[in-house]
Amino acid sequence: MDKITMICFVIIFCLTAAACGNSKNSSDNTVPDGQTTSTPVEEQVENDLFTIEGEVVGLIDNNSFEAIVSGAPVVFRLTNAVSVFEEKGINDGDIVKIGYILDKNEQKVVKSIVKK
Repeated sequence: MDKITMICFVIIFCLTAAACGNSKNSSDNTVPDGQTTSTPVEEQVENDLFTIEGEVVGLIDNNSFEAIVSGAPVVFRLTNAVSVFEEKGINDGDIVKIGYILDKNEQKVVKSIVKK
């Protein structure tokens, strides 16, 4: 019975310590996968068009790419991204200025992209 009591005590202690270690300040905007939920610094122009600068990480597929904005990776939707990147001479590592809107699913849909 003494071993069972000790095991129960250790389990309770570990669970208590884990719960205390996982408590987060309400200003922490992280989700379980470690990505931040806060929106990078953006400038809203007119007609819900946002502009932002970022470093191109690369294409995800033919219609989306990833860029580092304010130190965090952000996914942007861009129809025919491969063709647009080729036409504008945009490569991985380039700094770009992106004009985008948020669609009904809160996806960032690119309306303009310019290599800096």
